[in-house]
Amino acid sequence: MVSKSLIKEKVSIFLADTLFNYDTRRRINRFIKPNDKILDIGALASPFTKGLANQVMAIDILPEENQFGFSDSILERLKRRPNIQTRLMDAQNMEFEDSQFEIVILTEVLEHIQDDKKAANEIIRVLKPGGFLLLTVPHLERVPLSEGIKEHYRHYLKNDLIQLFGRESIIYLKDRFKFNEHRLASFFITNYNSSGRKFYLLFLPLEAILKHLITYIWLPVSEIIFKKKPGFNLIMVMRKK
Repeated sequence: MVSKSLIKEKVSIFLADTLFNYDTRRRINRFIKPNDKILDIGALASPFTKGLANQVMAIDILPEENQFGFSDSILERLKRRPNIQTRLMDAQNMEFEDSQFEIVILTEVLEHIQDDKKAANEIIRVLKPGGFLLLTVPHLERVPLSEGIKEHYRHYLKNDLIQLFGRESIIYLKDRFKFNEHRLASFFITNYNSSGRKFYLLFLPLEAILKHLITYIWLPVSEIIFKKKPGFNLIMVMRKK
């Protein structure tokens, strides 16, 4: 029998894919040029490089007691993308020479790394001068650590990122407006868990439809309407000096 927590995890991840991944790609693709060599750290299935023809090095660890890392099924999927290479590697100790990549992608990964300063130094080391780090992290002001998942070591404020990467040039640092994909799914699943009525699970496809509407209609409109966006995440772009 599938556990209740696993159902919640799977549904939340599925719903996040439509909104979060699309919005992240929309924001970071403006910094990627066609010939840039990309390092995708904590890549999983490398969703933020979909549609790009760039050469991508995707690194991750093996999953242990969580859903994160290179599973066999993810590695098989990545093999079907000819522009992607995969390596098992920890961001705190990367086996690359200095100044190897024009782009480093680090989306919702830094909070999983035990020594984030060591990882930050490694990222700066492997970036070419003038190269970009494209990063997103949970926003501590909006998402307390207690509301994160068990694998999170910390959430971040803007000043935390400035201090972590402050000797480089942070050119874009802002709250990212983001609909919280967990709220409605949690409501339906909680009611299903407490009552056992499968009726509540029928609403989950409606949530996916709602997320698509929010992604493709509401997010672009919100960029115009809201000057100060109530973001659940921080998005940062750093250019190496």
